[in-house]
Amino acid sequence: LYYCDINLAHEKFSHFIDIALEYSVELAITPEYSFPWSVIENSIQNGKLPSENNLWVLGCQSIKAHELYDLIQRRNNIIWIYEENLVNSNKNNTRFFDPVCILFNTKDFGGNTITVAIIQFKSTLSAGSGFAWEHANLILGTKKYVIENEIASIKLAIIICSDTLQTSPALNFNDIQQGYFFNHPLLLIHIQLNDQPLRAVYKAYRNTIFDLGSIESHKKEIITLNWARNS
Repeated sequence: LYYCDINLAHEKFSHFIDIALEYSVELAITPEYSFPWSVIENSIQNGKLPSENNLWVLGCQSIKAHELYDLIQRRNNIIWIYEENLVNSNKNNTRFFDPVCILFNTKDFGGNTITVAIIQFKSTLSAGSGFAWEHANLILGTKKYVIENEIASIKLAIIICSDTLQTSPALNFNDIQQGYFFNHPLLLIHIQLNDQPLRAVYKAYRNTIFDLGSIESHKKEIITLNWARNS
């Protein structure tokens, strides 16, 4: 049985946003299944958003398709990028997504400042018997998004917990898309709710990522953020 104080979560994560804005944090990250959608909606409504060149990677609380659809319709003053077909085809059931919301400001081709929210859904079920609730109800995503500048730059990608277990195709950033990640620095953010993060099956992807490329020419960094108790 899991208990969540919704009001307390809203208060704490609203304060998280205030701190990120006060210090103009360049990269703000929260773990999997943590960030309330009510805080995201309030931030959009009140213009409390990252400044240009800053990025928020918010591991969100689970959300049903019809709830996400309704939120996007209410806050249609920003650009939403997500798997629309998955949301639209699941609006009439009670299953849920495990999403990360990537929020940033940028400029469009006309030079106008726009706010973008990318919603990426977890695509691989958590391992272990303790996640039967997820196995029975999770809607799996099929896409992962990459953030980069218009010119050649660092590439930033996000993995949600058990997405490291992806096998078809294998999650190998050394050879995905004919070397797309191989010739530029890679920053990988791995958010988790995982009480056994040091199991070999979860560590394997890190070994694979660092296995190829020299430090000088193919810089790679991984930020992992986990919020499982006692981990």
